[in-house]
Amino acid sequence: MSTSNTASDNNAAAIETSNADKTKPLKEKELIKKWVELGLMIDWISTQSNTEIESLSTYLEGEVTKLVESFREISASATVQSQNVAAIIETSTNVHINQKYVPLIDVIQDLDDLMTLMINDIVDISKSAMHMVYIMQHAIDNASQINHSLDSIYAITRDTKYLAVNALIEAARAGEAGKGFAVVANEVSELSESTESLANKMGEDIKSFTSQLNEGFKLLEDIASKDLTEQMNTKEEIDATLTALVQQTKSQRVVLEETAQTSTDISDSISKLIMAMQFQDYTTQRLQHLITASEGFKEEINNTIKTTEQSNILDEQIQELTEEQAMAMLDKFSLSNIKKNYLKSFNNEDTQEDVEKEITEDDDNIELF
Repeated sequence: MSTSNTASDNNAAAIETSNADKTKPLKEKELIKKWVELGLMIDWISTQSNTEIESLSTYLEGEVTKLVESFREISASATVQSQNVAAIIETSTNVHINQKYVPLIDVIQDLDDLMTLMINDIVDISKSAMHMVYIMQHAIDNASQINHSLDSIYAITRDTKYLAVNALIEAARAGEAGKGFAVVANEVSELSESTESLANKMGEDIKSFTSQLNEGFKLLEDIASKDLTEQMNTKEEIDATLTALVQQTKSQRVVLEETAQTSTDISDSISKLIMAMQFQDYTTQRLQHLITASEGFKEEINNTIKTTEQSNILDEQIQELTEEQAMAMLDKFSLSNIKKNYLKSFNNEDTQEDVEKEITEDDDNIELF
């Protein structure tokens, strides 16, 4: 009884082992098939991804180069602007006089000193003119006194002439005894005429002198009486204008110096930015390493697939993925353009030109995800 049971148990175990052996190869084949399909998937995805990365790397390198050139132009423009502002500062704060540059502030100060000197001279001239008015008034008064003295001389001359005439009459009456007296009378008469002639000449000269003196007096009186209030106010206005001009020049210089410094800072910052943008070389190298690694990975995957196919484990060779499998993968992509490129690649269409075109499209066409 025990022997029969033992044989029965052994048969059952043999049947179970036989069934297990039949089931195991089926699972291994399915698993290997999945691995082959995964390898094909990786090969396809890696190939197109490498195309995307290469195009992106090329685009990045080109755009960064353009950006660097633009920054260099901006830096050069900022440097030129800084130099131009420095020239403006030089020309706006200095005046070219007698083959040399003189600070505008010094020129304005010299003008102010000159104006002050001119006003002081005018005031001094006015004071001197007033003093001369008094002197000329005194001279005119003296001329009037001379005229009075001439009138007295005329009167004396007239009386002397009358006296000489009377003396001649009396000498004639005296006859021979009056001849000597007649000679004296003639001399007195001639002296009287000479005195009268001289007095007339002096009178004419004094009259002419007095006339000229009066004209000079009126002119000096006009000068002395000239109101200098307007000139003084004008001087104050000029002083205020020059002071404001100096202050404005100082303010403009400060602003221009700040502008020049800002331009210099911009140029320096852009130069540093250009240096910092050397990351592009590093990025290109890293992307190239990724492509190389991906190509190596693809090669290993393809070798594994080839080895699997050569082992004849599978009943048939798997040459390519089904469209259903490809679409299942592409459904995970969020960008429609990328999805389209991968689909073209799946259909063995060249996507290099499409990728480059899409990468260089305007920013307005960028699809957000």
